[in-house]
Amino acid sequence: MRDNPRMDELEGRVFSRYLIGREASAGLLRRYAEACRELTPDEGQGGVVEFASRRPWSLPFLDAAESLLNRNGPLRSRLLLMLALLEATPEHADRFLPRPDSFPALVLRSATDVVVSAVKIAIGVLIVRPWARAHGNS
Repeated sequence: MRDNPRMDELEGRVFSRYLIGREASAGLLRRYAEACRELTPDEGQGGVVEFASRRPWSLPFLDAAESLLNRNGPLRSRLLLMLALLEATPEHADRFLPRPDSFPALVLRSATDVVVSAVKIAIGVLIVRPWARAHGNS
C-alpha cells in the first residue's frame, strides 16, 4: 500500500498545475492524497506516475500517450481523480463550464486542439512514454 502522503501531495500539485494552470489549495491537495490512499492504494508507485510527478514537463506527453495506450492505468486514474476534485470545488468550478464561442472560433480552436493533440501523442508514444517506463523509479 502506498504510504507516502508527501508524494501524493507532490502529484497533486503537479497535476493541478497541469489541469488548471496553478497549484490547488492545501486542503484540496490533502483531499487528493487521502483519496489516492483510499481509491488507488497500489497505483502510482514508480512508473509513469512518479516520472510525471518528478518531471512535470513530461505530463502532457504522457497523458496523451496513456490516453491512447493505457486508458485505465494509474496515471489516467489519478489525473481523473484530481480533475473530479477540482471540478467539484466551488473555487475552480467555473473553469469547467462551457464558454460561449462563435462558430468560427469553435472550429479554429477544435482544429488547433486536434493538431496539438496529435503532436503530443506522437512525442508521448515514441519518446517520453518509453523513457518514463524505463526510468520511472529513478
